[in-house]
Amino acid sequence: MFDWMIGSVSGVSFVVSPFFLAVFLYLAWITRRLLKRDVKAAPMGYVLLGSAMITLVVLLGHELSHALTAAFLGLPVTEIGLTFFGAYTEIPGMGEAPALAALLVGLAGSFFNLATVRPLILVSRRIRNELLSRTVWIVAYVSAFIGLLNLIPTRFLDGGKVILAVWRLVGIDPAGRLADVVDTAALFILFYFIITGPPKFLWKFIRRFTS
Repeated sequence: MFDWMIGSVSGVSFVVSPFFLAVFLYLAWITRRLLKRDVKAAPMGYVLLGSAMITLVVLLGHELSHALTAAFLGLPVTEIGLTFFGAYTEIPGMGEAPALAALLVGLAGSFFNLATVRPLILVSRRIRNELLSRTVWIVAYVSAFIGLLNLIPTRFLDGGKVILAVWRLVGIDPAGRLADVVDTAALFILFYFIITGPPKFLWKFIRRFTS
């Protein structure tokens, strides 16, 4: 009831909750923390710029990928929003969609995030301003983190939708004990990464992968 309607395109509404400010500040905290790994100073302007770029490129790009894939497969998309829990795409009837379609829609967001990592890093290398270059690199890093994080198979993330589609494809009962065990274990992993932030090993991996 407190959401702000930003606009509508082709019947898809774009909304922002005022509580998304908490997520924006969390992203700013991550940006500042990562900037200070390589650069002694972390000016607030670059911290906020990084948070804004993550919001626009990483989160909205992720959701638009879901929406475009769903539309391509003939599934209705009614809303894209930013809220306290991050970002979401409203696709009515997703649970009744063919398993393969549900799988492709669920994977689309993470695919976008992981596919943008190298282009963003190539852009960062062409920027002469050290702080700005590092900020763009951080956006690439967070994009990789969000892409992988969303594949954790818990009901709160895309990974939950993906694993449900896989269960349906291979004939496993999604309400069975195996599904419950996977969901519970994934939930603990999710909370761990939310509290600790992007892991250092991913930082090293991306540097090696893109060098």
